[in-house]
Amino acid sequence: DARESSRDDITMDNAVIEVLRLLPAVVLVLLEISIMSAISVALSTRMPMVVNLVTCLAIFVVGHLTETLVVMGALDALAGELACLHATESQINEIRALHYEMLAYHARGDLAGYFRFNQQIHLKIVQSSGNSVLFNTYRQLNGNVRRARYMANLSQERWDAAVREHDEILSALAARDAERIKRLLSDHLVHKLQSVISALPAV
Repeated sequence: DARESSRDDITMDNAVIEVLRLLPAVVLVLLEISIMSAISVALSTRMPMVVNLVTCLAIFVVGHLTETLVVMGALDALAGELACLHATESQINEIRALHYEMLAYHARGDLAGYFRFNQQIHLKIVQSSGNSVLFNTYRQLNGNVRRARYMANLSQERWDAAVREHDEILSALAARDAERIKRLLSDHLVHKLQSVISALPAV
């Protein structure tokens, strides 16, 4: 794009951002191809048909969740940027308190309790952006992908990584570092999507 528009600002950061922007669409196409392949195998082998159809269903669901999660990542990033600009100290302290509650559930190995506070943190960050349209849109979309977001932390390794990411997100918010929190929140959703997709072979 930079070359076509006669700009000379092609950097590694710009290239990475462009790849991340195109990656979800590429993944979705690959998932849809996998669905067709699985259906073909199911029809030709008969006996493993149920297993193949279950795999088809899983791929189909994740493929259609991909687009929503990509939008959620963009909304998260925007909300984080606006929260750095508009959140009051009281709101940041509320998010910090929720964060420590979430850490306590993680330490106890209580995923359900952890997830409850995790969701409250994300919603509170969006609410602290001061944009009601953004908040309502985010809350509606979040309801469609809650199960997928929960599944993303089923492995201990991913769960521990998510906690470290939340530590960094809170640190960026407290410092009101808008650029950093945009990147962190966007990456956070990308990692969740990767975790959900990687769980497919286990179906």
